[in-house]
Amino acid sequence: MDAEDVTTPSAATLAELPEASAAGTLGQIYAELRQFAGTPVVALIFRHLATHPGLLEEIWSSLRPLMMTGLLQDTAWRLAAESVPAHLVPPLSRDLQATIGFAGETRQPMLNAIDAYNRANPANLLVILSLLHRIRDSAPARAVSQKAWTPPAPVPTPLSPMLKPTDMAPHIRRLVNDIGFGDRSTLDTVVPSLLRHLAGAPGLLAILHTVLRPAFRDGSLQGATDALRARMQAAAAELAPHIGPLPRLAGNAPAIA
Repeated sequence: MDAEDVTTPSAATLAELPEASAAGTLGQIYAELRQFAGTPVVALIFRHLATHPGLLEEIWSSLRPLMMTGLLQDTAWRLAAESVPAHLVPPLSRDLQATIGFAGETRQPMLNAIDAYNRANPANLLVILSLLHRIRDSAPARAVSQKAWTPPAPVPTPLSPMLKPTDMAPHIRRLVNDIGFGDRSTLDTVVPSLLRHLAGAPGLLAILHTVLRPAFRDGSLQGATDALRARMQAAAAELAPHIGPLPRLAGNAPAIA
C-alpha cells in the first residue's frame, strides 16, 4: 500500500484507504464486507482501520467466521427494525415529492442511499460493540450453531452523490447543521453522511428538518437511540465470545459506555 493511496486526514476527518485503492488482501476484505452486509459501500470505520498495517486483516480474520453465519447481521437488523419510533416521517405523496425535487432521476439514487445506510449502520454498530467486548477476552472463539445463511441481495446502485459541506449553498448548510444538533450559531464541522447524500434534494431536507426537529428537541429520538444502543450492547456481549481473540487490540481497549 503506497502512501499516496491513503487519504490524508484533516482535523475533522479520519485517514482512510478508499475502496478504489484497496488491492490484494485488503481488496478481498472490502469485497466480503460489502457481501456479508449486502451494501454497495464499505463503512468509514473499516476504511480507516485499513490504514494501520495488518490491523484490519487481524480483525477480519477473527470476525469473518461469525459474519459468515449471518447471526450478527440478522440480530442487528432485527433490533433496529424493532426500535424505530412509529410515525416519525409522514408519507409523502407523489405530487409533494415532485414539488420538492424528490422525483425523476434524483429519487431512486437517494432511496438507494437511504436503504444502504439502513442496511449498513445497524450491522456496523453491532460489529464495533462486539469487538469492544471481545478485546477484553483471550479465550478461543466459540463455534456458532446455525444453519447455512445467504447474505441479502445487495442494495442497488447508484447512490446519490455525497456533497461536501463546502459545496452546499449556505442556507442548505445551515439547515443541515440544525437537524439533530440543536440551535447553533456556529456550523458543526462534521456532517452526517446520509444528509450529504440527500443534499441534492433541498426540499426533502426541509421536510425532514420540519418533521424531525421536534423529536430531536424533546428528547424522544435520543431516548429511542439510547434504548437501541442498550439492546445492541446486550447483543454484543452475547456475540463477542464467537469472535476470535484480538491480541493486538487488547492492550488499547477503551471503556464500554
